[in-house]
Amino acid sequence: MNLLGLASLAIEVAGKTVCRELTLSIHPGDRVAILGCNGVGKTTLLHTLAGLRPWSTGKILVDNIPLSTMKRRRMARHMGILFQSSEAAFPATVLETVLTGRHPHIPFWGRESERDYRISMEALAAVGMDRMAERLTTTLSGGELRRVEIAALMAQAPRIMLLDEPVNHLDPPYQLSILERLVTQSNRHRGAMLAIFHDINLAARFCNRFLFLFGEGEWTFGDRQVLTPMLLERLFHCPITRIPHGDGHFWVLG
Repeated sequence: MNLLGLASLAIEVAGKTVCRELTLSIHPGDRVAILGCNGVGKTTLLHTLAGLRPWSTGKILVDNIPLSTMKRRRMARHMGILFQSSEAAFPATVLETVLTGRHPHIPFWGRESERDYRISMEALAAVGMDRMAERLTTTLSGGELRRVEIAALMAQAPRIMLLDEPVNHLDPPYQLSILERLVTQSNRHRGAMLAIFHDINLAARFCNRFLFLFGEGEWTFGDRQVLTPMLLERLFHCPITRIPHGDGHFWVLG
């Protein structure tokens, strides 16, 4: 079963080719790390998959339905995006902010149900923010606000999660625990994740498939077999060494 399918996708923006002839299938249980240097178009790709910007040629299918024909509300039940960064633009409590993730599931002119409140509080508890439910988001630190944004996505409960640098602003312990929570939720819903990473080791730890964007439209997609020093050095333009550690290994730059 394909949750997300790309067929000969080409994306261009401001005269730059992000990808050319990108063809791949995302299935339940897939956790895809998107890796590449700054400026190659990782965020542009994610926004395109979320239906937020047009693409040049090719097809994007969500549950075998063309993305171009899906209504926004239905799309939000299938797919959710965590943006790279955002600001608390207006005063709202933490709980009110997380409840916005439930809006795709609430009938027009309807109100949040007890179930919506319960799901939202469970999401806050999962990221360690339930005790701050009544705090205004304008009073939060960057890391706290990031956890609220992640909780809102978890409350939305889409089968496809698009994550733009999900560990931005998070302390190392929260980076690990929240990525573990996201993986657990994705597995529970038989879903998939596509996440932009800058940390090769986090990507290798939490993902099982990898999309490399080299620039000029060139890309590589595969499982752990693509995690080689040669490909990673070509991707990041610097020496990279694989160091054995326990039953696995980690990557060191330089």
